Amino acid sequence: MTRSHKYILLSQIPTIKEKLFTLKEYVGETSNLDINIPAENIDSYRQCLEDIECAINLLVEKINNVL
Repeated sequence: MTRSHKYILLSQIPTIKEKLFTLKEYVGETSNLDINIPAENIDSYRQCLEDIECAINLLVEKINNVL
């Protein structure tokens, strides 16, 4: 979900560079490419859910535009 996760994978499998994106990168976001891992409070879980929902809605739009 975060760029740090992406970079860990790239350090292990560099050949996937052209095929690996964060969700937000893939849907075209240009700022704050990370979906933060929730902390121990409910607000951080809500923010994470909101970020994922927004990115998934953009993904659905992207897929629909291709079909």
